[in-house]
Amino acid sequence: MAGLEGSHRKYGEVGEQGPTVPWLGKLLAALLVVTVIAFAGFTWSQLYIPAPPKPPDDERFVWGMQTFVRGMITYRVINGEFPEDTPPGVLPDGFGQYARPSGEGCWGEFEHFPYFPDKTPLGGQWDIARNTLGITAAVGVDFDNSGPTRDDACMERMDRLLDDGDLTTGYFRKLAEDRYYFLVADYMTAVMELPNDS
Repeated sequence: MAGLEGSHRKYGEVGEQGPTVPWLGKLLAALLVVTVIAFAGFTWSQLYIPAPPKPPDDERFVWGMQTFVRGMITYRVINGEFPEDTPPGVLPDGFGQYARPSGEGCWGEFEHFPYFPDKTPLGGQWDIARNTLGITAAVGVDFDNSGPTRDDACMERMDRLLDDGDLTTGYFRKLAEDRYYFLVADYMTAVMELPNDS
């Protein structure tokens, strides 16, 4: 029996072929499979996932409206009066420097939205209004039938993003057929407690 005792080794003892660790091969195989799957997933995501879409027209319209409202307020504070009334799509003299978006490069990637385009992202033309339509000063959109026209349902959606969701109350209103404006003078008077003048 002495010969049999020498031939048996305990698990993990060093023998002629080195230590035996049966789970090590399985671990390495599992790590290799996980690495291959991760690499394939990363490669696929880089090749087949499209770039993020441009902001929807609703968001671009709201950004534009907010930019022009800020510009009109700044113009009024610096110059003591609101910009002059101009035809739709025409920028008032001296207003251009105030109608720029805030933040460097904030809109630079949106080549379809220069500083004061004549058309809004929803269609129609931007319009700076003063002492007309029964208002002191406003910025809005005039759907002049030269392109796509939006209905009240669309503009109520814009109102929910800008104001109270009702085109007959608040600061964003329907002032005439196919004409929707943000009442800048009223907003400025209420929020900043400044005199409402022309």
